[in-house]
Amino acid sequence: MNKKFAVLSIVLASTFGFASQAMAHDEVGATSPAANSVVEAGKFDVSVTFGEDILQTKGNPGEVIEVVGPKDAGAEVQSNGCVAVDAKVLSTPVDLDKPGTYTVNWRSVSSDGHATEGTYDFKLQNTTGYLSDGVPAESEACSAQAPEALATENT
Repeated sequence: MNKKFAVLSIVLASTFGFASQAMAHDEVGATSPAANSVVEAGKFDVSVTFGEDILQTKGNPGEVIEVVGPKDAGAEVQSNGCVAVDAKVLSTPVDLDKPGTYTVNWRSVSSDGHATEGTYDFKLQNTTGYLSDGVPAESEACSAQAPEALATENT
């Protein structure tokens, strides 16, 4: 009976151990700004960090970060479609001055080809009177291929 229990334990441990390792690519390790945080107006990168490397291809067409907001003031897309991929980090620049709640819609493809997507909110405050220059222009390093938008309507 002890042998059967030992074999069953090994089989179960192996099965669940491999399953949890295989699912690690789908997990978000961190976001910046952090979900539900309050940040000051200005120029900054919005990013999502994953547990595994992101699949990098020419133009990164499967990678999207879209920043929409503020919700209370006729939400508009505030990101330029340029998505940078650096190992486990997906990011895009923004330049924000309107206080309110912003939604980040993201989609990524891990290095093993599995696509994931999600959304989170953060709040922006403007206690300094900062004035935005508008949506940042695409950098030379950014692909000319614009990824498809995730937002289906203004939120």
